[in-house]
Amino acid sequence: KVKVTLSESMNYIGTSAEKAFTISKATYNMDNIKFENATYTYDGTEKKVEITGTLPTGVSVNYQNNKATNAGEYNAVAIFSGDSTNYNTISNKTAKLTINKAQGTIQKNSALDKIYDGEAVSIDENYNITGDGEISVYWYMLNGDSETEIDDAPINVGRYKVKISLANGDNYKGTELEDNFDEMIYYNSRKN
Repeated sequence: KVKVTLSESMNYIGTSAEKAFTISKATYNMDNIKFENATYTYDGTEKKVEITGTLPTGVSVNYQNNKATNAGEYNAVAIFSGDSTNYNTISNKTAKLTINKAQGTIQKNSALDKIYDGEAVSIDENYNITGDGEISVYWYMLNGDSETEIDDAPINVGRYKVKISLANGDNYKGTELEDNFDEMIYYNSRKN
């Protein structure tokens, strides 16, 4: 409220008047502030979604659920704060952070072919497996065009196939690999 008083003078009679008025809260201009969905592929490092644009003077931002490492979908919130006495409350912004599963891999380092030595074939040194799902190994004996599943890794001379199956895990998609190999007998032809 404002009051104006005019004093009496030689030519005028004094008077006064009062007027009420309001100063309304201003609104921060947030037009250039974006909080957009972000999509990544899992690689073991932390991913995040953040605002873009320059905040108005006096405004700050805090986040909820805007960072993650593991595959999944995360609902992130950007919470803004400023001068609440003179400015209207700033609405929160939401965005989705998506981390897709990476593709699991089974890479062959070396052939399983070997000379008979009385020991079972092992995949441990021959394949590099990247993933977090369950690994299943299936062994087959090959006979011409037919194959017969066997219970354990082969020991004896023959032609074989291995199928390695990597299941879907928390952060990796599954995959499979099939590989044929021979276990051979070694003849010592040295004469005594």
